[in-house]
Amino acid sequence: MKITYIGHSCFVMEMSGTRILTDPFISKNPLAEARVADFSPDLILVSHDHFDHVGDAEAIAKANACEVLCEKGLAQRLRSRGVDVISGSVGDSVALKGLEINFVKAVHSSDSGVAVGFVIKTKEHTLYFAGDTDIFDSSKIAEKYMPDIAILPIGGVYTIDPAGALEFLRCLKPKIVIPMHYRTFENLYGTPQELEKLISKEKLDIRQITLNINQTIEI
Repeated sequence: MKITYIGHSCFVMEMSGTRILTDPFISKNPLAEARVADFSPDLILVSHDHFDHVGDAEAIAKANACEVLCEKGLAQRLRSRGVDVISGSVGDSVALKGLEINFVKAVHSSDSGVAVGFVIKTKEHTLYFAGDTDIFDSSKIAEKYMPDIAILPIGGVYTIDPAGALEFLRCLKPKIVIPMHYRTFENLYGTPQELEKLISKEKLDIRQITLNINQTIEI
């Protein structure tokens, strides 16, 4: 599995021969170094309809004739604009392109339907992409999916901060955590350094990988 951080909550994930793009906030992202034309995904995952998450999904999907996977409310909006969409709700599971993708709970606002997270299962890994969320009891995600990789927001204000992320990690117990949704805007106060200190203080056996913009790791 290869994971490239584009910025904010946008990643390119290459797994099981499939190239996934998450929450493609690119053209209006002040920290993004990529352009919309740089992306050719096989599938786009969108957690909710806020501008910094749905972002450039429509343009990229149409340019690459690829599908967008999202919650049913947002799906209606995107379909009306000519986007090829696969929709679901929390609890739904989709078998697609050699992957199992599960819709899971997120606690956050959304004008079109509800916000969600995703759990992506391959033969080798189970990855939890939280989207935007506040604190909730993630024990059901931990028990049902046992993710070994967690990608969590840490910026605060609109989402959990490092202390909130720590609460998730206590329950999820992944092998790896990757922070996201920080530093893009001035009011996002949470930092990866804070999360790293909390993980160390708690003596959690979790490896934190903090990615720079456009950095790729292989897991």
